Amino acid sequence: MNALGLVLAVKIIVTIIFVAVPFLLLPQEKLRARFRTEGAGSGTLFRLYGVAMLAILANYAYGLWAALYGQFPWGVIAMGVISNGGAVLVSLWMGAWRHAKALNAFFAAVAIALLLAALFQRQALTPLW
Repeated sequence: MNALGLVLAVKIIVTIIFVAVPFLLLPQEKLRARFRTEGAGSGTLFRLYGVAMLAILANYAYGLWAALYGQFPWGVIAMGVISNGGAVLVSLWMGAWRHAKALNAFFAAVAIALLLAALFQRQALTPLW
């Protein structure tokens, strides 16, 4: 395992548990109450977001595989910086960070870790043990 692989593995696990599964499986009423939304279409949007997270996680899994075999996954890094950094920026801009401080800190840490991996590729791919 290398540092980049570790970051990607943790990102995959945390996102499955705290983002994808809740948006796919929680009752729509709970999601609507949590995010203060109304309307018939909001439940569908929650489920679609869960599916989108699965698609992104598939890309992270490819990046994990590549990193473990010593290849630097530029596309996965770019996607990760944009999705995690963008999520934090939107959350800050909209004031939503107050409702999910731990997740926002996690997303910010992932974005920073991926930026550091891009700057220090050799070190990011060096085995940790």
